[in-house]
Amino acid sequence: MIIKTINPGIHEIEVTIKEIIYGNTAVDYFTGLNQVESTTLKLRCRDCTVMVFKKDMELFENVSAGYQFKAKVKEWNKNIYNFIKLID
Repeated sequence: MIIKTINPGIHEIEVTIKEIIYGNTAVDYFTGLNQVESTTLKLRCRDCTVMVFKKDMELFENVSAGYQFKAKVKEWNKNIYNFIKLID
């Protein structure tokens, strides 16, 4: 759920994780990195998906379904966001 819009396409959201999916980008498949490690997390929530990339994945290492957090995100498509940072 969007709490606040900072700029067009940049929002603060509060969500509860329903499902965590580990994956890779298309580039990883071409370079073979997908055979080594996951480089993306899809955090599926009730009404959106938050994409988290490798540099921020450690923030979500020990979370599971039901974890609630607030974050600053960038909108990619309708209800799909790119994680920027956690907020208080």
